[in-house]
Amino acid sequence: MRWNLRVNLSIYKKIIFFVIWLWQLTGCTVAQNPAFSTKSKRAINLYVEATKYYDGRMADEAAKLTREALLTDPKFIEAHMLLSDIYADKYMFDSSAIEIRRAINIDPSFFPKNYYLLAKMEYRLGKYDEAKAEIDTLVKFPSIPASFKSKIADITDNINFARAAIAHPLQMHPVNLGDSINSSNDEYFPSITADGERFYFTYKHAADENTLDKKGAFEEDIYVSEKSNGNWGKAHGVGAPINTHDNEGALCVSVDGRTLFFTGCNREDGLGSCDIYWAKKTGDVWSIPQNLGAPVNTSKFESQPSLSSDGRTLYFVSNRPGGVGSYDIWRSTLQPDGSWSDPQNLGPKVNTIGREEAPFIHPDDQTLYFTSDSRVGMGGKDIYFSKKNNDNSWGEAKNVGYPLNTFSDEWGLIVSADATTAYITSGRISGKGGLDLYSVEMPASIRPQKVAYIKGKVTDSLTGKPLGAHFELFDLQANKKIVESNSDELTGSFLVILPAGKLYGLNVSRDGYLFHSENF
Repeated sequence: MRWNLRVNLSIYKKIIFFVIWLWQLTGCTVAQNPAFSTKSKRAINLYVEATKYYDGRMADEAAKLTREALLTDPKFIEAHMLLSDIYADKYMFDSSAIEIRRAINIDPSFFPKNYYLLAKMEYRLGKYDEAKAEIDTLVKFPSIPASFKSKIADITDNINFARAAIAHPLQMHPVNLGDSINSSNDEYFPSITADGERFYFTYKHAADENTLDKKGAFEEDIYVSEKSNGNWGKAHGVGAPINTHDNEGALCVSVDGRTLFFTGCNREDGLGSCDIYWAKKTGDVWSIPQNLGAPVNTSKFESQPSLSSDGRTLYFVSNRPGGVGSYDIWRSTLQPDGSWSDPQNLGPKVNTIGREEAPFIHPDDQTLYFTSDSRVGMGGKDIYFSKKNNDNSWGEAKNVGYPLNTFSDEWGLIVSADATTAYITSGRISGKGGLDLYSVEMPASIRPQKVAYIKGKVTDSLTGKPLGAHFELFDLQANKKIVESNSDELTGSFLVILPAGKLYGLNVSRDGYLFHSENF
């Protein structure tokens, strides 16, 4: 009966030494050179060669040799376990579970931890009752190492949560956004303006000949759809200078639709593997995108930006040093001189030792949605939300529940300004093909605070000509300026978010014109 099974291989004078670690009981006894579960020298040699390929990250070659070993001896337990690992690395959880089950059926007590490995695969497949049964069998084995009991407790918590979530589902019915937005290709990472009139997203499509030479078979571009008479118009690329033969995606648009932040990777002006870029829209024309630069971008990975409603705080994902885990969510604030502050990590209430991604800060500036692969959930990456405290720190993250979360990886969600509608990415619902975008009524239990907005246009009172003007929005009760910006120079249009339940003052000014002020 073995708890820890590791095979360390070294060749010296053509002699192969096998070291297998047994159950780590009190005293940490280590036994060397026990026999394999097979007597076939050919199967052992094939297995040994397969492990070399597997350690060298050559999974296909390792799988081929392992299958040959199993053809030689179908009851070779270690070979079934290795093939299970190979399948798991490829996210082929069903095939991985089959191989672990075969290993258990040959000898249930050979390696008790196989029950844990099988439970993990069944958990990732959404087979929560079966996973619970494996754990129930596992805990009956004697002398379970203390260090392993925490892993058993963790997966038990996940299984129990998933079963309870399915028993108490959120009342929601996803609606495909239709042919105007979705296609047989992938659509994902959406962003919407506060007035709900423009819907941006990342579109992955076959590359043209120029891109095939440089980047591969696919290309990512930013697309947009405009709403007309309550329906989404045919989506189209935002065009140059935003879209290029490089990949553009993982974006966010400001609440007024005039500032765009997006991710660009492996570019000549990049600081790292992926950087955040930004562009400004005047009239109908986007400016040439600029790298946001240091300190937001580094030599590491920065991606998936989300901008607060006042345009002064940028949330994003990075694997830079100093974080809690491998990929964390950070934030940087816009300074009076137009620079961005040194990013701050959102801390352990949001970030974990794993991967946190797809941040979305709602226009209420209080509710953050994101994905994580290392919290209690349904399996894979789940969607969570956290509320901002009065001291600007973040509250403990909460799982949004089933069926927004499933055993599959979730891609995150965004929520409309009025807090009634969420937009999600899914490949698990019957759609147009690949990943599609859906709208869903936002369940009350996970809604952010509803916000309103002022949408207007500044014009010359005599000629009616649109004007670019400076405006400031004040919270009159707190005597605090909360937004300061400018209307569009060509159209005179502006949009300002107003959290409900407060009294606001709006000041508009331009050189050569009388000052304008009104309350809301």
